[in-house]
Amino acid sequence: MLSLVRCLARRLTAGSWSYRINADSTSGGHTAKRTWLILWMSMLPLGGGALAQDLGKPDSVKINPSTLYLGRSYPVTISVVNDRLIKTINLGLITRTIDTGFARLDSIAYLGRMAGDSVLNLRLSGFRERNGISPDTLVISAFWAGPSAAKLEPGNGSVVAIWMTGTRLGKMTIDSGFLPPGGDFVLIPWDTNFASVGFAPRFRSTTISIVPVKYVCGNVDGDPDGAVDISDIVALVDYLYISLTVPPGLGSANIDDSPDHNIDISDLSALVTYLFLGGPTPICQPF
Repeated sequence: MLSLVRCLARRLTAGSWSYRINADSTSGGHTAKRTWLILWMSMLPLGGGALAQDLGKPDSVKINPSTLYLGRSYPVTISVVNDRLIKTINLGLITRTIDTGFARLDSIAYLGRMAGDSVLNLRLSGFRERNGISPDTLVISAFWAGPSAAKLEPGNGSVVAIWMTGTRLGKMTIDSGFLPPGGDFVLIPWDTNFASVGFAPRFRSTTISIVPVKYVCGNVDGDPDGAVDISDIVALVDYLYISLTVPPGLGSANIDDSPDHNIDISDLSALVTYLFLGGPTPICQPF
């Protein structure tokens, strides 16, 4: 099995591919760009072969409706619907701007049936290019390697979250595609010959909007919906007395509306009074 892992690593790093573990985010570009994402989830390296449509309930891959926020990292989730045990998922995903909107890829998280370590638990990542100019390419390889067999159980729900930060206001979409060296957009059932039988799942994309964070006085933690609650108190206490880390919504932290915009204990007191003692709704101007 170790030789298979080494083989996969060589395949990922071939040519101009770079290889990284838990790579960080890319910077946004000023031209329409495409981020090419491969999700390799298998317990063996992907083999070639003819594709055959599953004769049961049509399996599908869906990008779930999402809203992203300018300058904030939020998830776009991917759902997989399958009626058979699956041993390999190979997905090529390409993000495209529709007008001017775009977001950069930050990280990948696994959800639902893939949340634990028992299914496809060896996960690697690597960039081919990430200069913010089309195309930037990320390779994700996630597969199970161990003494026991692993598979994706039949089900319907989110299995992957792609965390993205909005870089330009507008709209974007995520498409499927053929991406070398990963190959076809394919699922391979558990009970088939690995190298010869797979099927192309139905794919459903969606339009993703990138919008500004709503300004609300007291929204110290920068909640996209503008909610003011105890988390804003925590963020303000942390800023004033603990880590001194500047909170995302510092511009809305002048809760006592002091003319010098000084953020101090009086703002904290005003926020506590509003939330818990029936005080007036904070009214302050951004700065």
